Amino acid sequence: MKEKLVQQKIEDEKDYVAELSALTEEKSKLENQLKIYQDLLSEKEDTIVLIKQQNEESEKNIVEKDKTITELSESIRGYENQIKEISEQAAKEKEKETEKETEYSNKLSLLTEEKSKLETQLKASQKLLLEKENTIVLLKQQKEDSERAISSKDKIIAELSESIKGYENLVTEIREQMAKEGKEKEAEYADRLALLKEGKDIIEAKLAEAIKKSMPDYYEVKKGDSLWKIAERFYNTGEKWIRIFEANTDKINNPDLIYPYQRFTIPKE
Repeated sequence: MKEKLVQQKIEDEKDYVAELSALTEEKSKLENQLKIYQDLLSEKEDTIVLIKQQNEESEKNIVEKDKTITELSESIRGYENQIKEISEQAAKEKEKETEKETEYSNKLSLLTEEKSKLETQLKASQKLLLEKENTIVLLKQQKEDSERAISSKDKIIAELSESIKGYENLVTEIREQMAKEGKEKEAEYADRLALLKEGKDIIEAKLAEAIKKSMPDYYEVKKGDSLWKIAERFYNTGEKWIRIFEANTDKINNPDLIYPYQRFTIPKE
């Protein structure tokens, strides 16, 4: 019985040692876990502190953001008011533009009408210009013919002038000869002088006629001319303008309206 008790005690001790060993091992594990949890707890506390700091900064940022939002809201309201004013102004300007469009349309209509009138006037002017150009061509031809006639008459005048000079020289010679030979031949020389004078008078008359004929029988109108002024130029009196008008009825419709470059026939007196 005693041995059983001893044996039981030994077994109990073994169990106790084994249990103690197990508990010691478990304690060690728990201590390790505790240390790990303590480290984690320390990290969590640091994290909490950091999060609190971040929260404080976030709250500050939120306050600043709220201020910014308030300022932006005020700006938005200001912009909304500006947009409203601009919209109202745009509506007024659109109304004005409509009025301007109507005004421009009326002006455009008037300008189109004026353009049509100007085009009609331009066509009439072009037609008149063509007529004037044809008249100028004709007048140039007439001028060339007249210049040729004047050149021919100038030759005749030159020849007659030479004849007169010859007579004058001959008269001078006869007078000088009379002075030398005396009075006995005075009657003879007087007759010769009379004949020479008569011949000279005839030549001078022909010369005057040639000069008169060499005067142009036409006149090209210049700016500022009138029939009265042209008559004064050729007849020394403006009252004879009717003669020029009657000689040029094919070119003059209204005696008060004559134009530069027109070419009028000038009747001889």
